[in-house]
Amino acid sequence: MLQWCEKPELVLQEAHRVLKPGGLAVISTLLDGTLQEFKQAWAQVDQYQHINQFLPLNFYQQLAQDLPELGLRLQTELVQLDYPDVLALARPGATFLLNSPYGPEEVWDHLPRSVQQQIMDKKLRFYVINAYDVAKENGVPNVILNALQEATELSLANMPKLGDRVWVILDCSGSMGSSISTSYGRIDNNTPIKVGAIFAAALSKAAKDSFEFKLTMFDDYAKHVDLNPRDSVFTNYAKIMNRRFGLIGAVNLRDPPARGGRP
Repeated sequence: MLQWCEKPELVLQEAHRVLKPGGLAVISTLLDGTLQEFKQAWAQVDQYQHINQFLPLNFYQQLAQDLPELGLRLQTELVQLDYPDVLALARPGATFLLNSPYGPEEVWDHLPRSVQQQIMDKKLRFYVINAYDVAKENGVPNVILNALQEATELSLANMPKLGDRVWVILDCSGSMGSSISTSYGRIDNNTPIKVGAIFAAALSKAAKDSFEFKLTMFDDYAKHVDLNPRDSVFTNYAKIMNRRFGLIGAVNLRDPPARGGRP
């Protein structure tokens, strides 16, 4: 618990104050070096802090010297958990979002057999995104993307709460795929679809407390998109755009429904 406290010494002093004479408080916490592998991996991506800043052992050793009345006794233990791969951490039914240069039609054939088996055995919700292409196509540097995402998430706090069941229908037909000349003179293709996708992604976030959220896109085909309202707006936007330009699981609206079926 101490890793979440801005001033751990105040927590320890308060615990000492409320203890009965002769009482004992046993507290466990995490030290610097925890999740070091994640920290090293993220360092290859950007300079931002992605894990908690755990305090070093010498902080608590110094605290024991500065506040002898607390009677601090420190005991450390190294706990190392090894996992063969990231999917070993996934719970059954979890979401697996893979950043890959391969699209939804071909990515499965490029996965190792062992990975395919884990996805099937755990019934994982498998999504694929080429994050590099998304950023490249929009001409946005990473530092700006990060700032935009943070601003977007903060702005959603002002959105009203949606109902228990939300169904968003996104028009992706005809004119929605038109080109628009921007103020910088650049021709941007599919701008209306992009605007609709980012709006739908924002609505998905606003529906995080709803019982059910559905998103359906339509042109000649109806495509249902599974979004996790607890993912970021940009992540859900990328899912929508990837789904827009693929036909997996689509229903052809031009074909008449089967006899007795629903239109």
